Amino acid sequence: MKYDYLKFSLEDITIDPDKPEKLTFDERYSSIYLNCLNKKTVYKVIGTSRLQFYKDDKLSIPTPGVFILPGEYVEVEDSSGSTSYVKYQARNGTVYSSWIDSSRIQEITLGTIKN
Repeated sequence: MKYDYLKFSLEDITIDPDKPEKLTFDERYSSIYLNCLNKKTVYKVIGTSRLQFYKDDKLSIPTPGVFILPGEYVEVEDSSGSTSYVKYQARNGTVYSSWIDSSRIQEITLGTIKN
């Protein structure tokens, strides 16, 4: 979620940060929204090919048929050396968690998200 406390604007950026979905809410509770929203860092998949999911942090056991395309967004839950354990929410709402190559993700900030 992205909350602009100056404009009282609440947007869902969990599916696609480049195309946030505007949400409506009762503005009487605006201070509550400001304090309770999760401030996890979001990462964007970079590169030109799909990013394979793996079952282990050594990237030795690929998860067959499970991958992310460049331009998709993930949250990093854990790191081990040059690998990251990420959480990815597919467009259909299914959430996947797996190990990936950390060199294929780039941290993004609100300033890098196109509105």
